[in-house]
Amino acid sequence: MKKLKKPYKLNAWEHKDGKAFYDTHVADLLPAAWRVMVERYPTLCDQMLAAVPKRYQMEGTGFTKVTVAWNNPTPLHYDDQNFGLTFLIAFDISGTLPPGSGSHVLCDTDLAVAVQVRDTQGGVVTLGDYRRCLHANRAVHGSGERLILTAYCSRTLVDLCAKA
Repeated sequence: MKKLKKPYKLNAWEHKDGKAFYDTHVADLLPAAWRVMVERYPTLCDQMLAAVPKRYQMEGTGFTKVTVAWNNPTPLHYDDQNFGLTFLIAFDISGTLPPGSGSHVLCDTDLAVAVQVRDTQGGVVTLGDYRRCLHANRAVHGSGERLILTAYCSRTLVDLCAKA
């Protein structure tokens, strides 16, 4: 009989630099982001909370994973490895991004319509079901710097918890 692989907590925040970043920039953001998500999508948020044990929930939210990206271009894709909703916040931290550089792009499934979401110095927030939203990040040009923080629930973790 095949032994079942049990889920474990992947916690980069245990490293001293990761913990400092988490404590300073992420820990307080997650509950605030979650409140916005619950107000907008209460049913999906309930499903996220019910999908994984509390020990995997970050700061009492349905988020189980946070990804931090720096100047990270991506091709068009769906986040099919996520479960439920995604919260994304992006900042032009240099104040020097040329127009369109590093922008978040949301596309219609037939590629007939695309919306470019430009960052501002105060940041830009998008939230929703990125499993159903075709999206990408454009490359950063010149000396600009862009930081993206994404909070979501891992489909892999949900599947492992369901089997355990």
